[in-house]
Amino acid sequence: MGQITHPPDPTRWTHFRWDEFVRDARTPNVVLMRDWTVNHVPHTHEFGELVLVLEGGALHLTDRAPVPLRPGHAFLILPGQRHGYAETNHFLISNVLIHPELLARLAPVQGLPGFAPLRASAAAPLLLEAATLAAALKQLDLIQEESFAGRDGARLLVAARLTELLVLLCRAALPGDGDATAARMRISRAVAWAENHYMQPLRPGQLAQAAALSPRHLRRCFQAALGMTPERFILETRIRHAARMLRSSHAPVGEVARRCGFVDSNYFARAFRKIIGHPPILESRPRSRLQNQGTGIKPAGLKDV
Repeated sequence: MGQITHPPDPTRWTHFRWDEFVRDARTPNVVLMRDWTVNHVPHTHEFGELVLVLEGGALHLTDRAPVPLRPGHAFLILPGQRHGYAETNHFLISNVLIHPELLARLAPVQGLPGFAPLRASAAAPLLLEAATLAAALKQLDLIQEESFAGRDGARLLVAARLTELLVLLCRAALPGDGDATAARMRISRAVAWAENHYMQPLRPGQLAQAAALSPRHLRRCFQAALGMTPERFILETRIRHAARMLRSSHAPVGEVARRCGFVDSNYFARAFRKIIGHPPILESRPRSRLQNQGTGIKPAGLKDV
């Protein structure tokens, strides 16, 4: 990373409006963007933005000194807050754009003790443990599923999922007790191991070994921390990586399935549809309406919810 010691010239900040991202007034108040490779000009916007860093690195530009970003970082940008990215290096994020009216309705979340560090996270990003990052990405999957399902009450449920995600991050911003922290660290080791070996044959016993836990204790810890069994986590990890590959490459569905550890493409298609909410072939089709107009935005997938 270079040595940028001051923010960019304030006269060069660009301002984004909600209607530049959402053309249809009927679109609900959340826009989910998955797996972006970004190199934004410094900007502000009239909406809020929650960012999860997935891969690579960058410098985060704010009114304060630039902050290096790395995988696992999470931060919240409030309406009108200046920020941008520089010196990106294989930088990949997922983020949620939040309409200011919805932010106002989330006032109870702002009363949580952990919201203060989340509010300040643009200049001091939260570094999520692997288990917490996996749980946050699970919430994004649920938001995405609702966005494509077209069911009654989707708007309410998406707002509820967003609330759950913010509460999760508020909790992560506060120190826990010793036993809980130790358990999360062990689960995080198992999660990190799965993230690095999802393309290979995986068994819960291997995750237990990585976490230095018995298989039975691992199962209890996974249920408590992530709300799912180790088997389900392995499946969802593979599906999440498959969705990312489909959005960011031109590889055929069958090839992506094999890369992510599936030997049966029919089973992959059924599991993908059950978890993501639509067939994998739809994930590989570009859906973004946003054009690159000198902003440096290069979306791999844009979902309106």
